[in-house]
Amino acid sequence: MTGPCTCEFEQWKLDLSPLVASSKTPESEPIFTDSAETYIFNYNPCKPFRSNATNCKNDTDLAVNRIDKSGKCLVIGNQKNVAFKGDTSKVDGIYLEYSNKKGVPNSFAKVLLQCSNQNHFKYIKQETPTPLSYVFKLETIYACQPVNHKLSAGSIFLILFMIATTVYLIGGFIFKHFYLHAQGVEIIPHYSFWSDFPLLVRDGCYFTFHGCQGPTTYERI
Repeated sequence: MTGPCTCEFEQWKLDLSPLVASSKTPESEPIFTDSAETYIFNYNPCKPFRSNATNCKNDTDLAVNRIDKSGKCLVIGNQKNVAFKGDTSKVDGIYLEYSNKKGVPNSFAKVLLQCSNQNHFKYIKQETPTPLSYVFKLETIYACQPVNHKLSAGSIFLILFMIATTVYLIGGFIFKHFYLHAQGVEIIPHYSFWSDFPLLVRDGCYFTFHGCQGPTTYERI
């Protein structure tokens, strides 16, 4: 983990900071808000926001908070108390966990990261009452793992074969036409071999399935 919203894995780096940079929301306000049941949940993935709600006015490090209908605020998690967790080998298997261990009771927020073309924050559920734990989901393109277009051994072999065949044919055409002055089908490299190739394949298949068989008893008589 290299920051509150960046983490370097073995083969790629997850960085949510462009999500904040592209937002038109003022820095002191939360980027994402979602309503569920009788609460409003606010969230900023990288930078802290401020809240004028009761019990949150003095907290300058808000990451996730909850506000009820009466305007009372609960700090669920702070920016300084964040950790990347999950399984990088699974699609959408990574999540951010925020905590507020100073609150009574202690509270936690698990923000599941999902690859998507849209930026969307959603409340999922209350996981446990004690300690108080909530689950959210953040959909964003910045949670997408890069696609590694690696060629298989078969693909590499096929590419090399096609290159070698092209060089063989073009080089053969040029040599036979300009140096041997060949014309027509004779310009094909090793024409006699390729013209007999189907017969050679037939004989090879016959030998493979029948082997070298001696003459039958009737033929010997």
